[in-house]
Amino acid sequence: SETLSKDTGPVGNLLSDMMIKVKGLDPKSLEKLGFFERIFGGVKAKVERFKSQFTNVAAQIDRIALELQSQQETLKRDIAMLDGLHAKNLEQMQTLEAFIVAGTEYVEEARKVTIPEMEARVKAAGDDAEGQLAAQQLNDARQALERLDKKIHDLKLSRVIALQALPQIRLVQSGNATLVEKLQSSVATTIPTWKNQMTIALAIHRQREALELQQNVSEATNQMLRDNAERLRAGTVEVERESQRGVVDIETLS
Repeated sequence: SETLSKDTGPVGNLLSDMMIKVKGLDPKSLEKLGFFERIFGGVKAKVERFKSQFTNVAAQIDRIALELQSQQETLKRDIAMLDGLHAKNLEQMQTLEAFIVAGTEYVEEARKVTIPEMEARVKAAGDDAEGQLAAQQLNDARQALERLDKKIHDLKLSRVIALQALPQIRLVQSGNATLVEKLQSSVATTIPTWKNQMTIALAIHRQREALELQQNVSEATNQMLRDNAERLRAGTVEVERESQRGVVDIETLS
């Protein structure tokens, strides 16, 4: 859970918090009573404490479950948003590719045809005003071509970045999808199962208490019946003995 918390931020923290709370209550602890707990009536106190903790933690788990569901919906929205981002990056790549191809073709055409033609006009014009104007136009064309070449280089870098972003987007989407499934499993399966087991543990303990009470009642009833039978037997013997005596004992008359 520590790795999950570190890697997934708030969602991981919620899952870790939930697991800590769940692990904090062990139904078997109801059966693990020490010597002093048995002597000083620790059974009832421990059960009551366990019930209180169960109620408190169950309420906290319910709140965590709601938060997990909220995080699940957020992740689903992020997955949809990333789908849109992926589509935009793909569209951007296609646009960049078109600009790069068009720009590259223009630069190649200019270097093979336009610039040589302008160089030829400058050479033919000589050193007069017309030649100086042609030379300036040639220089402007070369500088524009250099700027365009740098722009094409920047477009190629942008294309690489957009290309690298595509698998990154899918990787994040995959992670979100995995978390959504894990959250769904926790909300739909783990939490109800845990609550069921805790409820069953408490019910079993109450059943044992009722059984012990019934056993005590049965034992008390049997003991009462044995005691009454013994008293009845003793009383019958005394009555029989008394019935065989005369009104006055012979010893009294002698």
